[in-house]
Amino acid sequence: SVDSELEKTLIEANVFYWAASLLSHTYSYISQVISAKGSPPFEVPQLHFVKAGVAIVHDSMTTKSGGKVTTMHRVYLVEELIGDCNGGSSEFIKFIHNGSAIPLLAEVDPLYFIAEFLSFTQHVQYEKTGGLAYVSDLQGMYTTILMT
Repeated sequence: SVDSELEKTLIEANVFYWAASLLSHTYSYISQVISAKGSPPFEVPQLHFVKAGVAIVHDSMTTKSGGKVTTMHRVYLVEELIGDCNGGSSEFIKFIHNGSAIPLLAEVDPLYFIAEFLSFTQHVQYEKTGGLAYVSDLQGMYTTILMT
């Protein structure tokens, strides 16, 4: 039913909200440490989760008395489009599996630093939430913008 689909979609949207909040909290922690101890000898990757929202399609109906009412017809989880942009190249990468915080990429992979950073974010999230939460199964697009 549409009501059941709405409930499931709102749960999924809430997961997006919490994942983005946990990552934001991690970056706040990094900023605090940098303020206290100085910049690290490496660049901190600037990552984000896709933006998402819930779209609800309503149908309009006329009642017997001539009034108008609406009913939910469909529910969608709408996500930010990821992929090739600005003439660059991109590929989908699974950085960390949900069963382990160990990066899936080999240390010689040029994107290993991102997988290692994501493993670090899991550790920070776990510690800062007292073991209550962290984001796992980290995957996504890495986009390189070509400068000409």
